[in-house]
Amino acid sequence: MLALITPDLPYGAEHFRFWKFFLHHIAISWTGIFLVLSIPIRITLASMLRAFLFLVSYALVVGVLINPLTGANYLYLARPAADTLLNHFGSGIIYYINLVTATFVAFVLLYWLAKWFSDNK
Repeated sequence: MLALITPDLPYGAEHFRFWKFFLHHIAISWTGIFLVLSIPIRITLASMLRAFLFLVSYALVVGVLINPLTGANYLYLARPAADTLLNHFGSGIIYYINLVTATFVAFVLLYWLAKWFSDNK
């Protein structure tokens, strides 16, 4: 969702990568909403925490191994992107703490939203 609000794109609307970026990020956001609304499954606090820990584990692999070995900035773990909301997350260890905190808050909000929808069906 953050990427949709403040995209870091060097391309304009006439370029393929512009549309690819938005289609991918919209699909990611809407997939979660679709699954919560369409599948009669109960999302538990434990399953939410497990998903969060999988994401943190993935981010550790990317941030500790892949980014340093390739010189890349996948998941914007090496540094904030230019002119996005991530610039306000600070730098160094504060940047990582703010990333994890923002992600955890998003997971909790989505958990509460899923719980509310499943209780009100």
